Amino acid sequence: MLKTFYDPAVEQKGIEKGRKEGLLQGLEKLLGIKFSDTSYMSRIKKIEDEDTLNFLFEDVIKSNSIEEFKEKLKQRKLN
Repeated sequence: MLKTFYDPAVEQKGIEKGRKEGLLQGLEKLLGIKFSDTSYMSRIKKIEDEDTLNFLFEDVIKSNSIEEFKEKLKQRKLN
């Protein structure tokens, strides 16, 4: 019989990775962005804090343009 191994830390990392991927997809879909400036993608991918990712996702939803989203990044000191 094969025993399964469950590690909550592995599950949490998967959730965080999914949030990051979702944020990037949300940016692209909601704002119609084709990232030619990979610096924003690189910065977002480096964010580890789940609350920050949630706030950024909300910012994406509420932003009407890329300029507005960039301003929100500045306000959060993530630009």
